[in-house]
Amino acid sequence: MIEKIKNLKKNEKIIIVVMILAVLYGAYTVLTTMSNDSKNARLSKPQGHSLDVEALTGTVSAVLKDSKASMVDAYIIARAETEWAVDPFYLSDTSLDRGNQINFNYTGYIEYGSRRFAVINGLDYGTGDELEAGGFIVKNIRPNEVVIEDKGKLEKITIPFVEE
Repeated sequence: MIEKIKNLKKNEKIIIVVMILAVLYGAYTVLTTMSNDSKNARLSKPQGHSLDVEALTGTVSAVLKDSKASMVDAYIIARAETEWAVDPFYLSDTSLDRGNQINFNYTGYIEYGSRRFAVINGLDYGTGDELEAGGFIVKNIRPNEVVIEDKGKLEKITIPFVEE
């Protein structure tokens, strides 16, 4: 093996040395990261499909205190920790057609640049979009209300914002 290395050109030897150094550095980084993670992370191992939520929130809180998160980050985390009244991925029968009556729930407002979006019955819509319930178009979006139009009756319906 040494004879093969002696027969290599100078630039090939340099490449091999750099490759060996990169592998050694990678191994060092992985080993030190693993030892630091085991010291810093005090999460208990999940049993079955559950996770120790208190340990997780404690760790996240500690990281946020160290990183000096912005007020927006703190608000997002606070909202994520609160229990949801309604599962956003489940369309309940209150949002579906019951006879001729359809209930709409305006629960979210998003403004991105000059565009506005409304969360109605758990789905987001922009101005001019047709609602999934069918036959309704979003006409105007404001932070406190949404105006939709029933295409069949050509009447406008105002839905107030409801914070859940």
